[in-house]
Amino acid sequence: MPETIGARAGAYRRCILDRLPMLALAFAASLTCPHGYAEEDVFRDKFISLGTSSRSGTFHVVGTNLCEAVNQERKTSLVRCVPYNTVGSEYNAKAVAYGELSMGITRPDIAYAEFKRKNVSDNHGADLRAVMSLHSTPVMMIVRRAANITDASQIAGHSINLGNRGSSQRLTVELLIKQLGLTQASFSAVTELHTTQMGEAFCQGKIDVIIESLGHPSPFYKKMIEECGGQIVSFSPDFIDKVIAANPLMSRISIPGGLYAGYPQPVSTFGFRALLVTRSDVSEEAVRRFVASVMNGLEKMKAADPVFQEFDADKMLSPSVAIPQHAGVVNYLNNRKTTASHGTSTAR
Repeated sequence: MPETIGARAGAYRRCILDRLPMLALAFAASLTCPHGYAEEDVFRDKFISLGTSSRSGTFHVVGTNLCEAVNQERKTSLVRCVPYNTVGSEYNAKAVAYGELSMGITRPDIAYAEFKRKNVSDNHGADLRAVMSLHSTPVMMIVRRAANITDASQIAGHSINLGNRGSSQRLTVELLIKQLGLTQASFSAVTELHTTQMGEAFCQGKIDVIIESLGHPSPFYKKMIEECGGQIVSFSPDFIDKVIAANPLMSRISIPGGLYAGYPQPVSTFGFRALLVTRSDVSEEAVRRFVASVMNGLEKMKAADPVFQEFDADKMLSPSVAIPQHAGVVNYLNNRKTTASHGTSTAR
């Protein structure tokens, strides 16, 4: 038995000695970064969790496509992005501020309010940073034709959907009601449904007034107008000026004519441009590579959905008026300027 054990031990030692060169090479390779990156190029936060909205919202479409563009280059950028359905803007801003999400799509006014929010126990909002501006979100009011509403001031006494708490829709409706000098008590009935449920209730005649701020063209709006007896209520120039004066981060927006049956002319309204935010402590290199991948996939996104037609790289990466820009975005822009001056493509 001892001889057998000794023989086996000797064989094992010889096997190890024979394989030392290969083991050494494997160990050396494990110390280097994959895909040719230098050791100092390793960064944390390779995983990006991105908050969007409900599946019927434009944020869901945009966030999903942003992640798809990033994941297309995952083998070289090492960044993986996963979109998550959420209740919307307000939740996304807070979830990013508190570290529950890496990034989130929100409104600039919500991001600004969270950034400036003061609290005795914490001030997480101060860590919010802008990544890029996205699509415009014009406010749209649609009413049932049977309700005989021709002006926004006539919605009192009718049923209205406020939207689910924590959503951009809820904040928009509350803002609009306030500017009209109304309260919840001004309506015959109020509901708190998310966009999909709201659409179903509107088509069933249970709600007279719906207010949303989606990107255009929108399949949701198209259905409400062309299949469910809805009509667009325009806002007067004076009312638009009043809203913008009270909300400086909003701007006048014109919805192109011809997008929906019966509306060949542009419709004047107001709204925001959606903003993608992150935190200051999310890896600068991860954010830079995220932005680079999105910019590389921009043309493909434009072909995928009409909501991306207004996407323009320079406008998307312009400094945010709401909150500071993330260092990774600044890094990307500096690299783009450098490579452009040398006549080469943007470095990953």
